[in-house]
Amino acid sequence: MLRAEVQVPFDSIDKQTIMDYCINNDADFAIVSKVRYFKVGLGKYVFSNQVVVSMKLFGADGNLVTETDHDTYRKNMRLLGSTVNSVKIGTDGAIKGIIKKLRKLKPTEAEL
Repeated sequence: MLRAEVQVPFDSIDKQTIMDYCINNDADFAIVSKVRYFKVGLGKYVFSNQVVVSMKLFGADGNLVTETDHDTYRKNMRLLGSTVNSVKIGTDGAIKGIIKKLRKLKPTEAEL
């Protein structure tokens, strides 16, 4: 796994950029992620730190394979915890969601 510290717009991802990253790094897939952070509470009292982690999985050809998101507020309902732990839990949940969706994808005739 290779981590690139490059800002890529999540909603408008360039196919050629994904292909270049995959070719230059000898990768079969690329994941583009986005983390949205928010605090839950009343006024100055913060009850919890929550995140929504969204991920898109692209093939080396630049085409979108699958996408998922994980909301720690709706799925885990963690009331106490640090921001770092919320991001870790959200990332783990999003990766598990990508794996679930990959298992459900049917192989095409060319792959058989």
